[in-house]
Amino acid sequence: MPAPMLVPLVDVVQDLTTYPAAWQGAAFVVVGAGAVGARELSVGQVVVCRSPAHCGDVVVLVARGGQGRPRFGRVRGDALFGEAGEPCSPLRWRVAGGVSAVLDGGERLRRLARVWCEGHPDQFWVPPVVRRAAEQPAGEPRVQLGLFQVAA
Repeated sequence: MPAPMLVPLVDVVQDLTTYPAAWQGAAFVVVGAGAVGARELSVGQVVVCRSPAHCGDVVVLVARGGQGRPRFGRVRGDALFGEAGEPCSPLRWRVAGGVSAVLDGGERLRRLARVWCEGHPDQFWVPPVVRRAAEQPAGEPRVQLGLFQVAA
């Protein structure tokens, strides 16, 4: 299962007065279902972070300069790692905080998350070749890419 897609709560909810003030800047909404370790997250759940994060904690990494979407990762010593264990440069990423809670956002937040997704279809683009391969039933042979075919 892929990693969940996160966006800041403030990007999905226009009126934050119904949410705790501590969540501003430290809460993220799941807009694409996925798994972090053994935990599956679904659309509309809220990931709440706390600071500081400790070594080994699951954290949310936020792109510096605002280019890129938040993602899960880990802190190991002074180094940052993404959810797949890949190194993440501290020049590119900063820690929003360690994950302290994953809460059900309720039907209202699930609906707002779906509305956000509809307004940002470019965030969910999948290359057509990958999409076709994923849509084929398991029993049928897969279409092989013609990367090494010689033109006649």
